[in-house]
Amino acid sequence: MRQLGLALLVLGVVAGIAAFGGQAVAPKRPAPKVSVGVAEPAGEVNLSPKVPPKEFERRLVMQILRLVKPGQLDSRVAEAALAAAGKQTVPILQELKEHPERLVSDEELADSKYLASGGVEVTDRRPRDARAEELRKQRLRVVEAVLTEFTQGFQPRRAIEKWAFPQGLGEGHFVNFMRDPQPVQAEPLEKVFPQFSFYALNFPKWPVAVAPPPPLAPNNVFAIDRKGNVQDLRNKEELEAFFRKQLGPVKDETTAKSVLRAWLVLTQVLVTDGWFKFAVAEDSITVAKADKGLKAAGKVVVGPGHADRGQIAATLTFDDQGKLGKVEQDVSLHAGPRPICQSQKLLDPDPVVRQMAEDSLLIMGMDAWHYLMEQRAKSSPELQQAIDRVWEKILDRE
Repeated sequence: MRQLGLALLVLGVVAGIAAFGGQAVAPKRPAPKVSVGVAEPAGEVNLSPKVPPKEFERRLVMQILRLVKPGQLDSRVAEAALAAAGKQTVPILQELKEHPERLVSDEELADSKYLASGGVEVTDRRPRDARAEELRKQRLRVVEAVLTEFTQGFQPRRAIEKWAFPQGLGEGHFVNFMRDPQPVQAEPLEKVFPQFSFYALNFPKWPVAVAPPPPLAPNNVFAIDRKGNVQDLRNKEELEAFFRKQLGPVKDETTAKSVLRAWLVLTQVLVTDGWFKFAVAEDSITVAKADKGLKAAGKVVVGPGHADRGQIAATLTFDDQGKLGKVEQDVSLHAGPRPICQSQKLLDPDPVVRQMAEDSLLIMGMDAWHYLMEQRAKSSPELQQAIDRVWEKILDRE
C-alpha cells in the first residue's frame, strides 16, 4: 500500500503537468545512462507519451525536483515522488549529482517571489547567484537522499526517525519542525570511515530556540552504516567512543592527520549555533612521535563573518598499536550579533535603539535574509518598509 501511495503521488504530479500538454504514463523499463542536459524552462516540460522513455524519465525527474521551492525546509514530498518514480531514474540522479548546475533553470530564477511561512508571498531580493546556489543545494540534498535509498537501501531521514522514535512519532508534532538531516561530506570522513555516511541535524537556535524531543539533542551527528543502522553522536564523549570503536590502527602520519581532520569536521557540527563558519588552520595540523606512538594536533578557526571569533583545537594520541588514546579538546567560540528581535526594533521610539538594531543586522549581512523575511511577512506595512531599507543597505555592502 505504501508503494502504491507513493506511485499515486508521482502520477498526481504528472497529471498536473498533463493538463497543459497531454496524458502521461510512467515507463517501467530500465534506462541506461542518459544525458541530463541543461535544466529545462519551468512550464515547458512535455510529459506526453510520444516522448521516448529515457527522455520521459529525465523530464519527470526534473519536474519532481521543481517541487523543492526556495526557502523550503521540508523536502519529503519531492523525495517520496522520486522514490516512487523507481530505480530506473538512478542514472539520471547520478548525473545530476555530478552536474548540480543543471538543477536550476534561468527561467525559475526570473521569478523572485515565493511563499514564506504562513503562506505569505515575499520577494527574494538577494542577488541571482545567491538564490540559485541555495536552491541548487536544496535540490541536490534531495537527489543525494534518494540515491542513498536506491543504492544503499535506506532513506536518511526515515532511518533517523525510526531510530529516535521506534514506537512512532507520538503526537506527530515533531515532523512539523524537524529539518532535513544535512549530509556531512568531507574527504577525511570518507577515508577514515568508508563504511559510514554522516548527517547533521541541528535544531534552530535563533531567533527562538527549538527544544528537540528526547533522545535528540540540539546538535546531532548521525553515523549510518551500509545497512541503515543509526548511531547518534551528541557530544564529545559519544564522538570519542565512536572513534575508539570504529577506527582502524593509526600508525602513520597521513592516517593520523586524516583522523584528526575527521574529528574536527564532526566537532564543528556539535558545537555550532548554525552561524559560525569554520576553516581548517592548515599550518596547525601536525603529527609528532609520542611514547612509541603518534600525537596529532590541529585546529579550525572561526571566519570573520558576523563579528564572530574563536577556534576549536584538538589533540589525539595513538599508542604503539595504533589505538586511540587520550583526546584533548578546547572549544573557544565567541558569537557576534544573532537574530533575536532586531527587526522589531527598527521603529523603536528611541533612535539609539533603532541604530543598534540596524547595526546588528548590517553585521549579520546576507545571512540575515531568512530571519528578515520571516519577520517581514508578519509585520505592518511601515515596519516592512524599514526592513526593506535595511536589506537594501546590506545588498549595497556586498
